[in-house]
Amino acid sequence: MRMKKTISTGAQDALRMAIPLLLVALFGSALNAETPQKVLASEIGRNVLIIGELGYPLGSLLDIRGMVQEAPVLAKPTNYNAVLRVSSVNGKAIHIKFLFPLNSIVSATSQMKKWKPQIGETWNLRVAELGEFTGLPHGVASEIYDTPVSPIPYGFKTKLLVLKSTLSNRQAE
Repeated sequence: MRMKKTISTGAQDALRMAIPLLLVALFGSALNAETPQKVLASEIGRNVLIIGELGYPLGSLLDIRGMVQEAPVLAKPTNYNAVLRVSSVNGKAIHIKFLFPLNSIVSATSQMKKWKPQIGETWNLRVAELGEFTGLPHGVASEIYDTPVSPIPYGFKTKLLVLKSTLSNRQAE
């Protein structure tokens, strides 16, 4: 004897309502792709604040703590072999550990030009996170080079300007 499985009317109604919502959640961003918001360059820093990777407006003075680690293996080859893994900002531990390539960390003073962080070291740094556009937009590269693609990917990148550094500890070697 075979039993027929039935779903209550309430459950059927809930499924009928949930499926379209699920489809919108899964595909909504692709279906309703928003055009990027346009902002005048002169408004940046005045009426428009850009939030950096550390969660604060670019240019904010921040106290961070981080450990120098080997760069993770990436799909593309890179020109750096170490990163600063930030673990706290302004004394608060952060859940997502941000990785800053050491070549995106610059010294603010001539005394710091000798700053050569080593893998395994933990540093306390006073920084300002800054940003800039790098590379060339699509189409511009073909006007300069023999290729339509810029040798440096076009986009906005952040970097850290170090104002003060203190070595916190060195991992046992």
